[in-house]
Amino acid sequence: MRWRAVPAVLATVMVWACAPEIPERDAPVERVEAIFDPSTATIPLPNDAALQEGRLPALEGAGDATAAGQFGAFLTQLSGWLPSTPIEIPFSGALNEETLTAENIRFYRFDETLEPLEVASIEALDSDGEGPVVVRVTPVEPVERGEHYAVVVTRSVEGANGETVSEPPAIFFAASEEPLVDGNGKPTLDVLDDPENPGQAAQLEGLRQLLAPLFDAAEAEGITRDQVVMAFRWTVSPDASALFDPVTAQVPLPNTAALDPDGTFPDSAGCFVDENSANGVLDRYLAGLSGWPAATPITLPLSAPIDPSAIGPDDVQLYRWLDDGSLSRVDDVTVTYIEEQTDRCTGEVGEGYALVLSPAEPMGDRERYFAFATRAIGGEGLGLLPDVPMFMGMQPYPVVDENGSSLVGSFSDAQAQGMAGIQASIAPMMAYLEDELGLTYEDMAAVWGWGTWSDTFVVFDPSSGSIAFPSAFLVDSETGQINLPVPEGADPLTEGIITLLNQRRGFSTTASGWIPVDGEVDPSTMDEDSVVMASVAGFSPRVLPPEEYSVSYEPEWGHMVVEPRVPFHEGLQHAGIVTTSMLGVNGRPVQPTAVFALLRSTYPLVNGDGESQVYLLDDSTAAALEEARTAYSRLFTLAVLLPGGGYERDEIATAWAFTPEDPALLLQQTRARAMAALDARAEVVAERFCDGEPTCNNDPYFEALSADTFEHPTSAGTQVDVSNLEAIYSGGEYDSVLVTSPLGDVADPQDASTRVGVTVMLPRAAQDGGDCVAPFDVVISQHGLGGNRWGGALMTANEVAAFPSCKATVAIDLPLHGGRATAATSLHPEEAIPTSGAGFLTSNLIASKVNFMQASIDLFVLARLIVGDGGGSGLTPLFASTPYSGEELFSGTIGFVGQSLGGIVGVPFVTLEPAVDTAVISASGGRLTWILEGDEAGPSTIGGPILDALASQGAVPGTFGFIRTMALVQWTADVIDPFAFAPFTTERPRQNLAYDAGSDSFGPVTGDLCADSAECPEGWSCEAVSSDVDRCVELLPANQMMLQMASGDRTVVNRATEALALALGVSLDDTTFENAPHSFLSTLNPASEGYAAGQCAREQMGAWLASGMGGVAELPASLSASACLAQ
Repeated sequence: MRWRAVPAVLATVMVWACAPEIPERDAPVERVEAIFDPSTATIPLPNDAALQEGRLPALEGAGDATAAGQFGAFLTQLSGWLPSTPIEIPFSGALNEETLTAENIRFYRFDETLEPLEVASIEALDSDGEGPVVVRVTPVEPVERGEHYAVVVTRSVEGANGETVSEPPAIFFAASEEPLVDGNGKPTLDVLDDPENPGQAAQLEGLRQLLAPLFDAAEAEGITRDQVVMAFRWTVSPDASALFDPVTAQVPLPNTAALDPDGTFPDSAGCFVDENSANGVLDRYLAGLSGWPAATPITLPLSAPIDPSAIGPDDVQLYRWLDDGSLSRVDDVTVTYIEEQTDRCTGEVGEGYALVLSPAEPMGDRERYFAFATRAIGGEGLGLLPDVPMFMGMQPYPVVDENGSSLVGSFSDAQAQGMAGIQASIAPMMAYLEDELGLTYEDMAAVWGWGTWSDTFVVFDPSSGSIAFPSAFLVDSETGQINLPVPEGADPLTEGIITLLNQRRGFSTTASGWIPVDGEVDPSTMDEDSVVMASVAGFSPRVLPPEEYSVSYEPEWGHMVVEPRVPFHEGLQHAGIVTTSMLGVNGRPVQPTAVFALLRSTYPLVNGDGESQVYLLDDSTAAALEEARTAYSRLFTLAVLLPGGGYERDEIATAWAFTPEDPALLLQQTRARAMAALDARAEVVAERFCDGEPTCNNDPYFEALSADTFEHPTSAGTQVDVSNLEAIYSGGEYDSVLVTSPLGDVADPQDASTRVGVTVMLPRAAQDGGDCVAPFDVVISQHGLGGNRWGGALMTANEVAAFPSCKATVAIDLPLHGGRATAATSLHPEEAIPTSGAGFLTSNLIASKVNFMQASIDLFVLARLIVGDGGGSGLTPLFASTPYSGEELFSGTIGFVGQSLGGIVGVPFVTLEPAVDTAVISASGGRLTWILEGDEAGPSTIGGPILDALASQGAVPGTFGFIRTMALVQWTADVIDPFAFAPFTTERPRQNLAYDAGSDSFGPVTGDLCADSAECPEGWSCEAVSSDVDRCVELLPANQMMLQMASGDRTVVNRATEALALALGVSLDDTTFENAPHSFLSTLNPASEGYAAGQCAREQMGAWLASGMGGVAELPASLSASACLAQ
């Protein structure tokens, strides 16, 4: 600092002379001298010798309209030196830097006695050769406000040529033990009696008295006066001020200015950043976040005590920036004055003054705030002063030039640039204060702003259930069952579904999952590198390709949604990770939450005694997380092994693992229970309606066909082609087995509640191409939602009966359809029931699921009837009083056709039924929730009313609540959903399952003992059924599937059909019909729209079944949809 004339030490030319009481000096030589020269304002600083009436003197230009002028004016308000003032000693020439040691230049705390303090460095600053050489002393610990310090330089410091350094005259005289003036103020030395400078002796006496205690204390330390070439002391300003000292990290918090240059949490705020421990992991994580934790106490540190009663209601204020850029005062804020502070790292409590602002409503993430405190807080007089960096940031004049060079001589470029940064950051706030509140920088003690965490976090919070889903965290470790929490405010449907799902032991293979996020994600960074999924067999992870899952995101959801495009492989552990290649909207990598950051730790979270090793966690929480950390370690190991180099722990923002359950197992077990119930019956046969009458003579339900057309019984005005049919029996009935619960429980009361109507159609014996001869293979043909068995049978029967196929057709009414409809008065109605299908699929989706299961069970029982129990087909008795009496009409070979709902219940049926290996599914789909939701064009025609009902319960389409509900519904529906069954339908056949009622257990259907599979029948495999027994085990066949679709279908939307095709591994290229209605396969009236598409579809169906039921299914090129329609 360049000081103006300092009255404490007058600028004077001192003439030296000898006196008895003054130590003799050596003769003058050319050597380096320590400088204490008030005439050029070159003295060691800081220095109490420069104080003016207890305050710092004014700098040149103080008060000017410049940053330097404002700084000068500010200094005149201080009664001591600033803690930030560098300790600098000027010398007249170059020095031997090897002698610049802590032994030769000593730094002390000075309070009557000298307390040696450690020095971090002593260095000679670069000089341009024109001015003095300045030696800077940097303490290890920063100086403290209100404390006294001193520096003593000994004669052991050498010049560059090895000569000793000499003291300046002022210090020579100040070293005197005798007064330099007498009682009358006259000089005691002649050399100081100068008429031109009459006051110099008094001035030097003032310096001597100032330094006398220091010289005395130095002698007590063994430093004699003649060894001293420079001595000075100073007091650090005790003025009450709002601290802003980056060196000591004493700044208002939270504070943008206290963040690291990249905007992240400062390393210095952590206690364990450099430690290799769990604490170190946590602090390094925190140091990598952008902005401040919302829980950070709003604290304004003070340098000295104040009177809290002097704080007015408007002296300390807090504001929040609104989205539109305006500011809103946070009104309900409590300001607390504290005099003790606890060290976060050590727990030590010590003296420390501060104001703490506590808003009634806590701060939120991704918010911006600013606060200010006025000087009025300090009471009368000067009030509470700002610290220098704060003052320079608030004053309006530039601190640096366009090149970043300091415009204030007292500050280095780096210091000035830091102040300019503060100035820029608070400029909008200063403008607001002046424009809106009439406050200027001269009124302010502190103004600071900050933003809370601006990063996007991938949430992992097991305590609240906010974690990636599905997750093994949601499995009860003791029972192995799912343990889903019921979301707060869940609708009754969601609550009921969760109750049901909590009895499961694995997760869905088809339902969407989700990853909660706090903040917004940049969707352009969501790709196969940022959300990675893999299935894991042992230690060989297989990365799922993008074709097998999709990730979607909308900010209002608060979640990323992961949706399987093909079912996950049941029984295999699946894992997912979100990597830091995904960015938030702030352009920074997404971040894990603190809990997950600890799970990434390679260091334990508890010690051997179960004590927490993380300062933020209690013992029980740390122990619980340690268990999770151990479990996750395998996941992180697998992540490193992923193809392409894998991912390190710190590249993973979250991870989750889950094991999908076998979706087909429940229905397969239910089938096995049903078959066991049938085994307990005396016989398993169909009955005629007339069997309950006195006689079956002239049975009205048997009709021999002589004409080539037949009036459709339930489609008025439609004449159906029956040229390949010979007879129809429509009065058949059988007792199915009743599904009594969503868990697959069954009952076999053999009463009307489980009675199923059945219609059978026989092929015409004599046809133009040849004769059809019994026994006939059988095609089960099932109607769609709202239909009946007449529609199901007639859409198939004539085509499959044609020679040489010669197949019989069987159809039943599905639950709540046709004769089983609620409004039906007979199992065999004479006309269509308008409400057929009502109640089958409703917003009560749990009950709907039971209906689907019942439909499949009815088909399993039907297949059992067709095949018979060794004494012939169970359908044969239907023709007992007909010309076919006594004939075995039906073989055990069965094919299947299902349209719409018939196909939906049909895929699980053909998957688990050993008698069926060829099927045609028309206008059906998988992912039942997709069928309800529809597509981008809106809900499906069957889904719309159901979605409206769900919306009234709180599950509104477009919301995350809806996505969650649909995912849970899909999981619930896995056990009957074609999409979930598809992998077993065509590629991964299963063992057929049997139920042992005695032991209430399930096992494979077994045959004879065997040594290898060659000894077993076709379709059976030799497998171990116990530790020492191998038997032939029946395998379910791999089905040959054809899937037909109507483009633009609004009943079963195309994406549902395409999903099923993908899961089945079949193509829709040749079986997609453009502009066809949904029910094109059953469109039998030539005058109706879609008849041509229907006729082609029926020909496709006939060719597929004819070839497949006897061998390999094929579709001739001439029957592709486009080729057929072109004809």
